Amino acid sequence: MRCATLFIAICGMTASHAQPLIDLLSVNAMGSPGLNRSELSATLPLRLDTLGRLLVLDPYWVQWQTITAGDRYVPQRTEEVQETMQGAGGAITYVAPLGHGWKLAVAGIVRYHWLGDQRRGDIQPGGVLLASRAYKSSLTARCGVYVNHDAFGLFVMPLLGIDWRISPNTNLYGVLPGSMTFERKSRHWYRWGLSFRAYTTSFGVRDGDYRRINENPLGLYVDHYISRHIVLRTEAGWCIMRNVFGGPGDPLRSNTSVQRRDCADHGIPDGPYARLLLAYRLRLD
Repeated sequence: MRCATLFIAICGMTASHAQPLIDLLSVNAMGSPGLNRSELSATLPLRLDTLGRLLVLDPYWVQWQTITAGDRYVPQRTEEVQETMQGAGGAITYVAPLGHGWKLAVAGIVRYHWLGDQRRGDIQPGGVLLASRAYKSSLTARCGVYVNHDAFGLFVMPLLGIDWRISPNTNLYGVLPGSMTFERKSRHWYRWGLSFRAYTTSFGVRDGDYRRINENPLGLYVDHYISRHIVLRTEAGWCIMRNVFGGPGDPLRSNTSVQRRDCADHGIPDGPYARLLLAYRLRLD
């Protein structure tokens, strides 16, 4: 199973010491044959007291573009069919210490995702409940649940994560099945590693004309610190287990031979990807 990425930043705020970084503001773009993605997002932590209670705001805007072969439609189309999907929303997360190394994060998520035209969309409410425990200053474990009312229905997913400072120059952090990052520091201005992200998201009218996207990029990255807080990431790898499904209103459903899981399968194959990210980053290590 795969999850939307909005809660990744939320999860990062629940660790006591081990989470190595927060991107306060970032813009990124990913390109791959048949599927492109761009996003603008922010993470704004607000300290409520000296005991460790936080309020975290996570606004974002995202755009996906898919390209489907014209011969998958009935009647066949002479050109490829490109569709643009956009969405905006955010989360408000309350983080509170529970004592003995435990913390609890409770998030409410509201977003509006549309297919092509803003009128072809629905509000998608959801939430995250995540508990974390710091076993020592270099190791924090997490578990919880993510719930969202997507266009294709109710999406519920358990979460399991870790923030582990393996050495002064090496970190492993993330929350599965959503993300996991291995990071190695080579110079004060240069870091590299392995990144996995899993996206499950949807755009359009609930139970009607919608698209569901499952995308899983796995690749190598290099972070170049232009200054203390400005970071440019270059990343490349392979997208695995990729799926783009259409709901009942998808014109592709007229071709019954491409139906899968009671949805229209757009048949966009796995493939290579490249990603650029520019961020204003606060490091915690």
